[in-house]
Amino acid sequence: MEEVEELDRLIEEHFGRFNVSQRDDHHSDESDNEDESVNHDETISRRMTEYIQSQNDNESSAEREAEDNSTNGPENEDSFTGTCSRNCLETISDSEIDENIFQLRELSKEEKEMFVMGVLQKEAFGSLTRNSNERKRMRYSYSFKGVSICRDAFLKIYDVSRKVLSNTMTHMKQNGAIPREHGNKGKKPVHALKFEEIENAVNFIKNYADEFGIPQPEAPRGSDGIPPIYLPASDTKKAIHQRYLQSCDESHIRALKISSFEDVWLKCVTHIRISTPRDDVCQKCERLRKKIVDARTEEEKLSAVREFQDHIEAAKKERHHYRECIQEAVKEMESWQGEELKNVHYTFDFAQHFQLPHHARQMGPTYFIQLRRVQLFGVRIDSTSLQLNYLIDENQTIGQDGSLTNGSNAVISMLDHALNEYGFGEKACTLHADNCSGQNKNQYILAYLCWRVFMGFHETISLKMQIPGHTRCLVDSGFWHIRKLFRRSDVDAFSQLVDVVQKSASSNVAIPYQQDCRKTWEWRDWKQFLSSNFKAVRNIRKYHHFRFSCEDPGYVFLKESVDSVETKVSILKNAITDPQARARVRTPPGLSGDRQLYLYRNVRPYVRPQHQDDVCPPPTEE
Repeated sequence: MEEVEELDRLIEEHFGRFNVSQRDDHHSDESDNEDESVNHDETISRRMTEYIQSQNDNESSAEREAEDNSTNGPENEDSFTGTCSRNCLETISDSEIDENIFQLRELSKEEKEMFVMGVLQKEAFGSLTRNSNERKRMRYSYSFKGVSICRDAFLKIYDVSRKVLSNTMTHMKQNGAIPREHGNKGKKPVHALKFEEIENAVNFIKNYADEFGIPQPEAPRGSDGIPPIYLPASDTKKAIHQRYLQSCDESHIRALKISSFEDVWLKCVTHIRISTPRDDVCQKCERLRKKIVDARTEEEKLSAVREFQDHIEAAKKERHHYRECIQEAVKEMESWQGEELKNVHYTFDFAQHFQLPHHARQMGPTYFIQLRRVQLFGVRIDSTSLQLNYLIDENQTIGQDGSLTNGSNAVISMLDHALNEYGFGEKACTLHADNCSGQNKNQYILAYLCWRVFMGFHETISLKMQIPGHTRCLVDSGFWHIRKLFRRSDVDAFSQLVDVVQKSASSNVAIPYQQDCRKTWEWRDWKQFLSSNFKAVRNIRKYHHFRFSCEDPGYVFLKESVDSVETKVSILKNAITDPQARARVRTPPGLSGDRQLYLYRNVRPYVRPQHQDDVCPPPTEE
């Protein structure tokens, strides 16, 4: 199909060649029903705090090490030739001197200093002179194994420099014979990075990724829960750093050098990566590829190759099945004469959020602040190649300050609106969704589809998902057209973003949450409503196909792959006694006072005057 080929071309343009998203299908089955997003900002903030602490510790350690290297040991081991009037070194054999030096060098810095203090204290004069006056300068005599020696000989034999010896004597006079601490201990280096500077760099990278990156819906197993974001393969860190320098110059703030910039990127926002031809691959593919390389025997290699081939074949089958579903839906619609439809196909997924204001020539300072965010959820009616793009402003989300948008309540609320308002009254349909356990594959999505069949809205519903890591679908193509026009447009207000979506492609339709002061759809508490009547499916993550039929109400038919055998499982916990009951409506809590104040103070100056009161109005009194 031309549309599928176009999607492949778009992904190849971004990643260098056609690959698929990097996710792991070997997740634990213990948390099948997680559906709320992790607070990624807290994770990144914790990383920044740990980074600046480690940087300060490293700076102090480096300074102490530099002083130790420059002051420990004689300035020049060959500089002393024994020219003192007493010829001190001639009375001591070279072997004794070397042995003493080697023994001292086996000690730690602190142990060596304490040993020298002991030798000096043994030979120190009293604190009073012969005339009983307080001695202004401490006097020491120098000796080695009971033999009196001069100061220069003492430096050589005890392997210390003049500066260390002088500092040690001063320390003994002021504090006595106790361990000496470095003067910079506990102090912040004058050239150390400040938290604000690190935060500015992190915000720049995050905002750059929001504008140009392609996010993945789920984080790989073993990570800290932040889904990867891939920047175009044409980008380089050096080029991004140049844009960062320009933004810092425009904002009149201190910029990090390239090495510090890359280090902050690596330590604080490691989930943001520049795409390479090998980056956006399925993690199982990568694991099996490494398994083949690491195999030692022929049997191990053959086994790994067979496992790899089986995985690729399974992904191809699911991909082929996805295309077949779309082809059948399009073919049926082309010849539709009003009869009952049986092959209607929908695809739904989230896009990366948009930030307002946005300008084609983006102002540098906006990379360092948290702009107003707009979420986008797409439902593609593949039968007619029409994509419904649900736009939710930051104050319209089901949670406060733009939160909970990707949760089950939000997904079901928008999907319910699409099926009810834009469906064809069909009794059978198929849905394809991204294979994200917390977002689309959970007990509430399954319960909702089962409920629709139970209530007679459909006779049969199938929910299908491709192999994790091989899940690109046509809704991504619609998102790409929107993003492409958005990047070269000036968008200050939410209404302008609606226009961009509408103009991006003939197949794209913008559906804002609120239009002409009326809500387009309602947020509902589907989780609470469905949890009283439906239960979870055990080990849900290993299944990719779910079917619901009016012939078996309250049951779900599970399949691990398109050609595997179905398993019938009951998910009905309690009988539905009130067929008229619906989930409770939830009112968006809007923006918090802190967020309103932040937008007013930091974002408003970058919004054109005619849109300032829409995007960043004065804070309301709570």
